[in-house]
Amino acid sequence: MRRNTATISPVAEHVYLVGENNNANDSGDTTNDHKKKTRPIVSLLRYCCEGASIFIVAFLLATVVHSGYTGLSKSIPNQDAPTAISTRGAVSSSTAAGGATTNTAPKCTDAQLSRIREQLNPAHIDCGDAPWTQQCPITTATKCFLPTWLTSYYSKSGIISTSSNSFVAITVGCNAGYDSVDLLRMGTFDPSVDVSAWKAALGNAQLPTYGCGREDPSHQIVVPAGNTPRRKGFVYCIEENPATAEAINKTSATADYYSKGLRVVNQVVTKSLDAFVEANVPAGGNIQVLEVKNGNEFETLGWTKSTLPRTEYLSYMTDWKESWSGYGRSIKFVSSKLDGKGFTCYWAGIGKLWRITSCPFKEYGSEFHKYWSHIACANRNIAPLLVEEMERIFNKTIHRDENQLRIENKK
Repeated sequence: MRRNTATISPVAEHVYLVGENNNANDSGDTTNDHKKKTRPIVSLLRYCCEGASIFIVAFLLATVVHSGYTGLSKSIPNQDAPTAISTRGAVSSSTAAGGATTNTAPKCTDAQLSRIREQLNPAHIDCGDAPWTQQCPITTATKCFLPTWLTSYYSKSGIISTSSNSFVAITVGCNAGYDSVDLLRMGTFDPSVDVSAWKAALGNAQLPTYGCGREDPSHQIVVPAGNTPRRKGFVYCIEENPATAEAINKTSATADYYSKGLRVVNQVVTKSLDAFVEANVPAGGNIQVLEVKNGNEFETLGWTKSTLPRTEYLSYMTDWKESWSGYGRSIKFVSSKLDGKGFTCYWAGIGKLWRITSCPFKEYGSEFHKYWSHIACANRNIAPLLVEEMERIFNKTIHRDENQLRIENKK
């Protein structure tokens, strides 16, 4: 009889063979009869063992991919594995004294998830088939961002007057320096730090800029006249390109921004941001702002261990290429690791936020869907008021007028 092996399962095929052999066995050989009768049990055990082995191997592979940046870093040639982002959240001295921390952000409601999908549509075909066209709705909403939530947060004079430590911000990737100047003014409330003056000092220097509005003086923090509290501060502008770093240094010297707290550093910190922070930021103090936009965001965050627990606010870029193109380097993976550090993360647009943390979409973990975007995060453990401000912006974003949303989508 001819067997159709394409339609018979392994176990069913074995039973079929046993029946065929039994019909042909009339020799009276009891030994062979015994072997053939026990063969189904032995084969069944073998299939069970093989199935268990396959399951264990698959489980181990999945564990390696999702356990931390150590596993993923093996795809990076000629590099030692970076330390995985810890799954423990940082606890400030004030929260430690109270003995309580916020474990994670509240889970998005069905209504919130529906609004996010309506406004961003992470499953859009251009998010998978052609992310380079920049037509993915997440990209169109977040390829530029203005952190109005930070401006609002630091506009509260109590943030400045009750702070005994210096303001510290780090930008990894300087571009034309506007972001660093904007942060320095925001953190110190020094009215002489001004993006207009910086633009004039730049002159004809040909430096990269995203043109998303941070060079516009109308978007910088308004420093009230009078006896507004001031705060000492430092912004470290870390630039890998020597020519860019030199041009920004010259501009800083021309405008006397070194005395105001701007520090320009020509250094590659993809694997050494922790060492830089340990050498330049006083121990025990927080980093108010960390912006990572150097084209190697995934590796930079993956190698950063001791810096993140001290960071109140983090923003970084994601992309469909370069450091984000490797297997497993998804929004879900990175946001879950940052959530374990205490960060609540959002898609960041121009004055708008859409929460990622505890708002799951299957596309965020997909290898097919890649997003060029900006993401902003606040540390629940050491900056709870900033989290509240960003959550307020998030709820305002998803509940804004639907007619306005349609107008924006047509632009």
